Amino acid sequence: MFKRREFIFTYAKTEVLRQNLDSFFGQIWLLLNPLALSGVYFLLLFIINNSLTKNTYLHLIANLLVFYFISNCFTEGVKSVTNSSNLLLNSKFPRIVLPICGVLIAFYKFLPTLIIIALVKFAVGSAFSINTFYVLPLLLIFIVLGLAFSICVSLLNVYFRDMQNILPFAIRTGLYLSPILYEAATLSERVVLLKYINPLFPLLNSWSRVITHNQAPLLSDIIVALLWALGLLIIGSLSFISREDEFVVRI
Repeated sequence: MFKRREFIFTYAKTEVLRQNLDSFFGQIWLLLNPLALSGVYFLLLFIINNSLTKNTYLHLIANLLVFYFISNCFTEGVKSVTNSSNLLLNSKFPRIVLPICGVLIAFYKFLPTLIIIALVKFAVGSAFSINTFYVLPLLLIFIVLGLAFSICVSLLNVYFRDMQNILPFAIRTGLYLSPILYEAATLSERVVLLKYINPLFPLLNSWSRVITHNQAPLLSDIIVALLWALGLLIIGSLSFISREDEFVVRI
């Protein structure tokens, strides 16, 4: 894998160029789309609950944008193998580089949105502190979890082609079951189970604590998030590698 790092970066860059994300309008649309969606959600929340604080939009935009990174890991990963039939038939390489490239593409899309998060944080008067540096290890865990998701769905899509049709519904469900339109602290005990069955829950809660409230993440959330990310990555990678010889026949 390490020997093929140049191939991974070149392949991902080529795909980004193909999607016109290197152009000015491509980057602008990449930012406007989640901004417009966050504005709609904020308006909806304001209508439902007009006692919103100045940090409500910061929480919403910060968590929504990082959720977009995870959703892009899904959408880029699910098609990474099945849409590369010509490459698989004519080249010999570890097939797992394809979902890795999908995550790299998703990360390229996510990078410009970090500027938006910083600008909104500044605009609402949320101070930057030493706790802000927690975003770096949290981003690393997000990448590992995104990679795990990408590998898993790319493998499943080889055997179950309906995955691409089911995925938008699953992503939308994940949006509502994650602390994005609400904060984790506001949940009632009746739905506390979400904290344990949703891999994104502890990670998004930590992300919000750092960016919105300038607080250090809870150690318990970090441990749970790491267990989810590493567990899914190991299971997904081993399953993928054990079956990659079948891909040429399946696609």
